[in-house]
Amino acid sequence: MKKTFTLFLTAITITLTGCAPQTSANPNIDRERMSQKTDQSMPEPFDISCGDINNNFFLPCINRFDSVTTDLCDLVDYEALQQWIDIMNSNETPCDIEDYINIYSFMVYFDISTEEVCRILEESNEFYLDKIGDNPDSGLWTIIYTDDELDALRTGDKEIITAQFAADLSIVVEDKIYSPNWVYYHTTEDYAACGITAEMLSETASEYSAINFTAEAREALESKLSDFAQTAVSLE
Repeated sequence: MKKTFTLFLTAITITLTGCAPQTSANPNIDRERMSQKTDQSMPEPFDISCGDINNNFFLPCINRFDSVTTDLCDLVDYEALQQWIDIMNSNETPCDIEDYINIYSFMVYFDISTEEVCRILEESNEFYLDKIGDNPDSGLWTIIYTDDELDALRTGDKEIITAQFAADLSIVVEDKIYSPNWVYYHTTEDYAACGITAEMLSETASEYSAINFTAEAREALESKLSDFAQTAVSLE
């Protein structure tokens, strides 16, 4: 099963300036290799009918960060945009926020400044806060960027941004991020090479109960994590 990351569509506008990629805080990690499945022994994690309800398995970061709006996309050439999407989606198990579709990878690839993006996100916040009004239960709160999130984006620092926007089910090691998808399809040797500890996995695995694994997939992952931790690990 391969999940492709898609673009979230709404209406904002920005202009192009500059945003440079950074050198990884952990240059010894082979990003290209780690962005592809290395443990081919694992069964399919879900029943096909589960569909998009399993986004918490695939997405390394929170939804509003792992989304790129239509007005951002309109700033670039359509063919270049499609090429970027294809490049990002060729990474089956991305462990770096430059390697899949999100705000940061878009800024870096198309050379857009963090200040300009944050200005537009603030304008978007104002637009949606006006729609929300006095309704604390509005679903629109999920697309509002907080001050802390905007401050993190302004730094342009990959490690800070990764830590700020990491999803609850992801493991962060320096400027790398490991979603359940990555953990599921990589070997215990890869865990060690990436600096993931048994304690990190044991703590995060307890949150994996939110993922709709098949019984076979759950058993296979519990077995692999238990072998790595040298103690029983439960996904409950």
